[in-house]
This record gives sequence, structure tokens and C-alpha cells, in this order.
Amino acid sequence: MVDAWVTDNEAGRNTLMLAWRRASVADLNRLARVRAEQLCWLTGPDLETLGGRGYAGGIPLVALREKL
Repeated sequence: MVDAWVTDNEAGRNTLMLAWRRASVADLNRLARVRAEQLCWLTGPDLETLGGRGYAGGIPLVALREKL
């Protein structure tokens, strides 16, 4: 899935990767970040959320709020 995401982005298409389980989402995010670093797509410093997760500039993301 990450390979297809890279191919689509290089072709100028906005592609979204979706996964049902949180563990799968975490794996996809980790693999996508490695590829984005290899391709020099990341810009600027990492931003850390209150939950301790780090995000890099240059990659769009979709965030959902958990139930309170």
C-alpha cells in the first residue's frame, strides 16, 4: 500500500491510506514516514502532540478525535 501511495503522490495524485485497526495504521504511518524521509519529502522540524506522537512537515494527515 505504501508503494502505491508513493507512486500516486509522485504522479501528482492525492492518495489516502486507510486501515481499520490502530496497529495497522501505526505500521502504515511508520512505513510511509521511512519512505518520505528517503524521498526527502519531509520539511521542517517534527511537531509533537500532547500524546507524544511526532509528525513531520510535508506530509498531509487526517486526524480524528477519540470519544471523550
